[in-house]
Amino acid sequence: MGKHMVSDKKAKLGANKNDNHHKERKLFDMFDPEDQSWEPYTKADEFLDFISPGGEDPLTARDHQVMYKEPPFYNGVQLIHVTPLVPSDFPEEDINIFFLKNSDHIVMLNGNCAYIHEMNETGVLNLNGETVFDYLKFFCAFNVIEETMEPFLVIESANSEYLKGMSKYEISRAMRSYKGARVIASADNKDFMIETRVMYCNDLYDVKFKITNDGDVIMTDDTAVGAL
Repeated sequence: MGKHMVSDKKAKLGANKNDNHHKERKLFDMFDPEDQSWEPYTKADEFLDFISPGGEDPLTARDHQVMYKEPPFYNGVQLIHVTPLVPSDFPEEDINIFFLKNSDHIVMLNGNCAYIHEMNETGVLNLNGETVFDYLKFFCAFNVIEETMEPFLVIESANSEYLKGMSKYEISRAMRSYKGARVIASADNKDFMIETRVMYCNDLYDVKFKITNDGDVIMTDDTAVGAL
């Protein structure tokens, strides 16, 4: 995987005293419309003017909402979400995008993990035993796989935002034979192994990821669970 998410089943990270099952908690939400942790971006018109494409119809706060939150795995970085106040009849044409902003350094999250690594290289990444699982979910969500243009969606528990709105039957399918996520820290607490469940193109997998202290994400093993 390295800078790109690719499978490397030879890469292993030894377990140690920090080997534990992840406590039941909801991970950092990004797409849940009922999540109350987003705040209005105070300079919305200025930001919309900055990202507006050239033409006669610039984005404005009259028709677009700009919200932000601060990811726990970054220091001083805002995750900004721009979305229409009223979706059009053609939602695929609507501006609905995410950005990372650190002072005047701004990157758009368009499915290419290179932009995440660009932000990481500014020294703002804050990975530890409490934040690394949130980072993995974030990284996977904004890194689409080239063959399908779909991301890996990390399912930490039945409370995952990706399962919201599903029937009890569908949730039971997603959680079948799943004993919960596991976070393992290296002896120097610089690298981590996470075992978790992911959903990809409506199929389920139990996957092991290695996350390095500079934010690389490496898939070391995967086992197919079956269709959702």
